[in-house]
Amino acid sequence: MNNKVKRFAQKFINKLPLKNIIIFESHPDYSDNTKAVFDEMIKRGVNKDYKLVWVTHYNPELPYEYKALKNVSSCSISGNKYKYYCLFSKAFISCNYFLNRKRKEQYYIYLAHGSALKAIKDNRISIPESVYGCDYVVISELLGKYEAMFYNCDVNNINILTYGYPRNDVLFKSSENDAPIFGDYNYSKIIYWLPTFRQKKYDRISYSDISVPFIYNSEIAKKINNAAKKNDILIVLKPHPAQDVSNIKIDNMSNIVLIDNDYLIENNISNYDLLRRSDALLSDYSSVVYDYYLCDKPVGLCWEDYEQYDKNEGIVKEVLPFLEGCKKLYKYEELIDFINSVGEGRDDLKEIRNKNKSEVHKYCDINSCERIVNHILYKLQEL
Repeated sequence: MNNKVKRFAQKFINKLPLKNIIIFESHPDYSDNTKAVFDEMIKRGVNKDYKLVWVTHYNPELPYEYKALKNVSSCSISGNKYKYYCLFSKAFISCNYFLNRKRKEQYYIYLAHGSALKAIKDNRISIPESVYGCDYVVISELLGKYEAMFYNCDVNNINILTYGYPRNDVLFKSSENDAPIFGDYNYSKIIYWLPTFRQKKYDRISYSDISVPFIYNSEIAKKINNAAKKNDILIVLKPHPAQDVSNIKIDNMSNIVLIDNDYLIENNISNYDLLRRSDALLSDYSSVVYDYYLCDKPVGLCWEDYEQYDKNEGIVKEVLPFLEGCKKLYKYEELIDFINSVGEGRDDLKEIRNKNKSEVHKYCDINSCERIVNHILYKLQEL
């Protein structure tokens, strides 16, 4: 089909009415901020009036708990159904990939999957013109302007909403009815370790010579495990879904366990459920740190390869002051000291961290999802 015919076809389609369809996207599929909004819409019965469609990257089969829901379906992002939905859906809700909006009157909201910390140097990520004018959710105006830089977008081309991330509501929920997890291990505390990806398993892009700080070395991994065992701490390591994990040396460790997204699905818990249950966080160049500030618990940043990562991928220097409440760990001995401090109940940077929290979060409450769904439903009434 040549360009002239395509333009004619699009003009014809644009005269046809939009349908009561809402598209959802996330990565991994059925997760993150988009899942939180989807679940809230189901709770409110939005699927009585709208068809809710998950556009998936890898798994077009609906999760078991969604299969019995009325007007809920899924399709592959590479299939013809997706192309149809892009033409006629009233709304697009995504948090990872920018979907292919075809008509300006269609509503688009981008929920994001993290705040500004990394600085993408090669301009490989950008907000496409087809979604200019979209609503863009951030946790504060302060970080919003840096996120526009991250996506190589003029801040005037997006409508920033400082409603907070829907997934963060989980962090405020009570732990009273939590079911036990990791029953095969003995521990009194959990350190949740969420490293960003350095060596991608899909296309072999590498931002660092190491896979995950420190534990690419089996001898160092044993020392870290012994420190955790001494303090009765379980270290739960969940690499980024894109990370090549072949060089992680933690086989048969008593107090370090490796999990992935399948583990979360099998145990019916979310990544943020585990954050809430943990007693401390280990991370690095991931903006999960900002979210974890809401838990008011210690944070350690594994910065062994900071200079190399900054050179290859980049760090937004303007946000570094907002990480002062985190313990920087450049050597494995410093990580062991951090483990000891968690075991002893010490939190030396608590005051600074809470100052950081007030700087990067406009809201510190359980109502982010409610604010966003209210906003989306209001926008739908205008269509």
